[in-house]
Amino acid sequence: MVGAADEETFDIYVWDLGGLVESHNDGDGGEVELGGGGSAAFVLRGHEDEVNCLRFRCCGLLAVSGSSDGTARLWDLSSSSSSSSSSSSSSSSSYPPGDCLRVLRGFSGGKIWSVDLYGLRVVAAGRRGEVGVWNLNGDGDGDGDGGYRQLSLPHDRSTSVGQARLDDTATLVTADGMGRAAVARIWLPNQYL
Repeated sequence: MVGAADEETFDIYVWDLGGLVESHNDGDGGEVELGGGGSAAFVLRGHEDEVNCLRFRCCGLLAVSGSSDGTARLWDLSSSSSSSSSSSSSSSSSYPPGDCLRVLRGFSGGKIWSVDLYGLRVVAAGRRGEVGVWNLNGDGDGDGDGGYRQLSLPHDRSTSVGQARLDDTATLVTADGMGRAAVARIWLPNQYL
């Protein structure tokens, strides 16, 4: 799976590259041709500002996106084909939408630069050194900040945290380095859960 965001509408277009069949040089660089399985699968709609990051998990069945609107969104990609018939008739796109499972609020750092998803946790990192985690069991309706926890800030608040990743042991690694030497932090599960 691969995604790209439209900078005017903030829609996220997602393709399944299972049909990637050929790569060749056309003299001006490279060109990739997609086979039958490589067509655009669907579009994800809902962010209100630039989409800065997108991460796929669970064999491409879930995705999480982060935006300059200060929200992260959890998307169900498995139900996108079943929701195609409920697609809005006012939509200019012929792609069926993915279902937004949750809008995750509470990130006070403004722009979210990096997101990741593992198990029942979504992590986000961004401007002003903020790193935070949503516990997806922690918010009854899933549309708010009830499950959000801002981590203590080991990163410099004058810089952005550009990467946040959770591994299969729930260890969180964050990294900054905008405008100075890179700094990486490792958070063990008992330090942020």
